[in-house]
Amino acid sequence: MGFSRARLCGAGLGGADLLGAEFDGADLRDVAGLTAAQLSGAVVDDATVLPGDLAADPWVRARKAACLAWRDAHGPLSAPPPTPAPAPAS
Repeated sequence: MGFSRARLCGAGLGGADLLGAEFDGADLRDVAGLTAAQLSGAVVDDATVLPGDLAADPWVRARKAACLAWRDAHGPLSAPPPTPAPAPAS
Protein backbone atom coordinates (compact mmCIF):
# COMPACT_ATOMS: atom_id res chain seq x y z
CA MET A 1 0.00 0.00 0.00
CA GLY A 2 1.71 3.17 -1.14
CA PHE A 3 1.46 6.49 0.65
CA SER A 4 4.72 7.93 -0.66
CA ARG A 5 4.77 11.73 -0.37
CA ALA A 6 1.13 11.74 0.83
CA ARG A 7 -0.20 14.35 3.27
CA LEU A 8 -2.43 12.55 5.72
CA CYS A 9 -3.39 15.58 7.81
CA GLY A 10 -6.09 14.68 10.31
CA ALA A 11 -6.27 11.01 9.29
CA GLY A 12 -7.09 8.55 12.05
CA LEU A 13 -4.72 5.58 11.97
CA GLY A 14 -5.41 4.15 15.42
CA GLY A 15 -5.53 0.37 15.16
CA ALA A 16 -4.79 0.34 11.42
CA ASP A 17 -2.71 -2.55 10.07
CA LEU A 18 0.18 -0.79 8.34
CA LEU A 19 2.20 -3.90 7.46
CA GLY A 20 3.82 -3.15 4.10
CA ALA A 21 2.60 0.46 3.96
CA GLU A 22 5.12 2.74 2.24
CA PHE A 23 5.34 6.19 3.82
CA ASP A 24 8.45 7.46 2.00
CA GLY A 25 8.34 11.23 2.28
CA ALA A 26 4.78 11.21 3.64
CA ASP A 27 3.57 13.91 6.03
CA LEU A 28 2.07 12.12 9.03
CA ARG A 29 2.64 14.85 11.61
CA ASP A 30 -1.09 15.43 12.24
CA VAL A 31 -2.41 11.86 12.11
CA ALA A 32 -4.26 10.54 15.13
CA GLY A 33 -3.56 7.28 16.91
CA LEU A 34 -0.33 6.29 15.12
CA THR A 35 2.00 4.18 17.27
CA ALA A 36 5.59 3.00 17.01
CA ALA A 37 4.35 -0.60 16.94
CA GLN A 38 2.33 0.16 13.78
CA LEU A 39 5.50 1.41 12.10
CA SER A 40 7.33 -1.88 12.73
CA GLY A 41 6.12 -3.25 9.41
CA ALA A 42 5.85 0.01 7.48
CA VAL A 43 8.47 1.65 5.30
CA VAL A 44 9.61 5.07 6.49
CA ASP A 45 12.56 7.22 5.45
CA ASP A 46 14.33 10.42 6.45
CA ALA A 47 11.73 12.46 4.56
CA THR A 48 8.80 10.88 6.43
CA VAL A 49 7.40 13.51 8.80
CA LEU A 50 6.03 11.95 11.98
CA PRO A 51 4.14 13.28 15.00
CA GLY A 52 6.54 14.82 17.53
CA ASP A 53 6.43 11.95 20.03
CA LEU A 54 7.22 9.37 17.35
CA ALA A 55 9.87 11.52 15.68
CA ALA A 56 11.71 11.69 19.00
CA ASP A 57 11.35 7.96 19.74
CA PRO A 58 14.75 6.22 19.48
CA TRP A 59 13.14 3.00 18.24
CA VAL A 60 11.35 4.84 15.42
CA ARG A 61 14.57 6.61 14.44
CA ALA A 62 16.26 3.19 14.33
CA ARG A 63 13.42 1.87 12.14
CA LYS A 64 13.96 4.75 9.70
CA ALA A 65 17.67 3.92 9.57
CA ALA A 66 16.92 0.22 9.03
CA CYS A 67 14.58 1.02 6.14
CA LEU A 68 17.20 3.22 4.49
CA ALA A 69 19.96 0.62 4.95
CA TRP A 70 17.74 -2.12 3.53
CA ARG A 71 16.88 -0.05 0.47
CA ASP A 72 20.55 0.85 -0.07
CA ALA A 73 21.44 -2.84 -0.04
CA HIS A 74 18.45 -4.28 -1.92
CA GLY A 75 17.18 -1.53 -4.20
CA PRO A 76 14.53 1.18 -4.06
CA LEU A 77 11.57 -1.09 -4.77
CA SER A 78 12.45 -3.60 -2.09
CA ALA A 79 10.43 -3.27 1.12
CA PRO A 80 12.38 -4.09 4.27
CA PRO A 81 11.09 -6.83 6.50
CA PRO A 82 9.17 -5.92 9.63
CA THR A 83 11.25 -5.32 12.72
CA PRO A 84 10.18 -6.35 16.19
CA ALA A 85 7.68 -3.93 17.65
CA PRO A 86 8.92 -1.84 20.55
CA ALA A 87 8.03 -2.89 24.06
CA PRO A 88 4.90 -1.17 25.34
CA ALA A 89 5.51 1.74 27.68
CA SER A 90 5.03 0.83 31.32
